[in-house]
This record gives sequence, structure tokens and C-alpha cells, in this order.
Amino acid sequence: MHRKVRICFSFLAGALLIATGGQADAQSATAKVGPYFVELTSGGDFGRNGYRTAIEVARQGRVVFQRTTSEALSGFRMDARDVMLEGDCLIFYYVLACDGLDDDTLFGVRICGDKAEVAESTVYKQTGEPELRLGSIPRGWDVAKTEAGFRTAFARLYRRAADGGTFTPKPGSPERLAICDALRVYVEKQHAMAPPKKKIVFKINRITVNGNYAFFDGVPVYADGSAALYDSLPDMAYVFLLRKAAGRWAVLADFCGTDVPEEEWWMKIRRKLPDDFPKSILPDFYRGHLQF
Repeated sequence: MHRKVRICFSFLAGALLIATGGQADAQSATAKVGPYFVELTSGGDFGRNGYRTAIEVARQGRVVFQRTTSEALSGFRMDARDVMLEGDCLIFYYVLACDGLDDDTLFGVRICGDKAEVAESTVYKQTGEPELRLGSIPRGWDVAKTEAGFRTAFARLYRRAADGGTFTPKPGSPERLAICDALRVYVEKQHAMAPPKKKIVFKINRITVNGNYAFFDGVPVYADGSAALYDSLPDMAYVFLLRKAAGRWAVLADFCGTDVPEEEWWMKIRRKLPDDFPKSILPDFYRGHLQF
């Protein structure tokens, strides 16, 4: 049975190139960036000659960087937003994604004229959520800028796509508990009218997660089941967006209130949301008001 290979390269209208076995026609995405010509291609026959993907960079008609893979379980992921010029140098990031292995490798490439240098980091996938661990950086590179580039590319390339990446963490799961723990601290600090008399827990109406983002709608109650509203907390909707960074969840947007706000209030929150925010975690009501 042939495995699927996905290659993401958004130079051409966010093109997603997919091959699923048998004879696969060659496909390509290209871009001209300053004096450099960048091309990502895929194609081949899984059954006989192997499936081949390639990244190639040319300058003035001469190939200055090339990476290929003929593994049926491997492919490159690349995003045009992570390709940039810095002076006369081309800098870009890509992932060698190996579907059949535990880990992937994230590469940073710097090409100045005909000279190419490569930095590497490892993407660990054993925990379910991919985790970036920074690796080797060539001497002379700006370490802080390179690390920032790696993390930005990682966030883009590993965000969960469309609704298929959105899920509800199971009751008792570490992800669900971590979200509730973060919200308990936030709610007690930001919304409590008085110090809670007992431990606060949540009766959850909806919780959805996609990558490092979560939507939460719930009612705070005391751990023994008694009402916390009107006692230590105001009676209102408790709705939040959260983002996970460095393994910790924190509130990204607070929708708490008793009335539907004006449009500008919604747009202020919309402007705060990062480029990689997955709208699929939002219920239709919030998606509509945020104009997704």
C-alpha cells in the first residue's frame, strides 16, 4: 500500500501538492526572489522508480542549492512566507517530513551568491504535538534571528490544517487538564469578586483544540458541585481563546461578558490573532462576529 506524500509550498496561490500512489504526474511551484529562482517539484512512480521531490535554487541560471528525496514516505514542506532576502542573501526554511518515522528535520538555508550554508533543528513527534528542538547553526550566523526564523517556520509548517486538525481533548486528558488549570488561575485573578471559598473547576460546554490554539466555553463551579457564580464570581459567559507557548497554555482573548459587544470590540480581538490562528476551533457565532 502506497503512503501519501504532502508538499506544501505557497508561492502559487498556496498550492498543496499531493500524490497518493500509482503514477503521479510531475507538479511544481516556482518563485523569483531577487536574483534567485526557487522551485519545488514532485513526481514519479511509487511502484517502480520511486517518488521524487526536490527543492532547487538557481542564480543567474546556475544551480546553487538542491535537495532531493526519493523516499516514498518523505516529502518537503515549504511556505513562501519563510523565504526572504537579506541584503544579497536568500534565506528560507523547509521541513523534510518523514511520515513513517518519529521525527522530522527542519532546515534553515542561507545562500549568498553561490555559497549555501544550512542550519538544522529536529522536530520531535512522539508526544502527539510536534515539538521543536533547536540544533546546529553555522558559525557566523545571527543566532537569535536564526532561532526566531526556525520558530516562525515551525509554527507555519506544523499548524493543523482545516477542520480535520481540530479535536476535543478527552475528559481527564493532560491537554484538557492543562487548559483548565491555566483558566482557573486566570479567572480567579481577573474576574473573581472575592477570593474563592473552594477550588474552582469548570463545567465545560465546548472545548476545541487545533495545534497550539484552543477555544473554551464553560461555567466555573466549585469542585463539590456547588455554584461559584454570584458567590465569588460574576454571572456571565466564560469564553476564551488560548495559545500554548513553551508547553504552557495562556489566555489569548477574553470574551467574558453579559452582552454582545459592538463590532469594533470584535475587530480589536481579530487584529490580535496571529497569522496561523485556526478558525476551525471557533463556533459559527464567534466565527461570524470575527468575520472569518
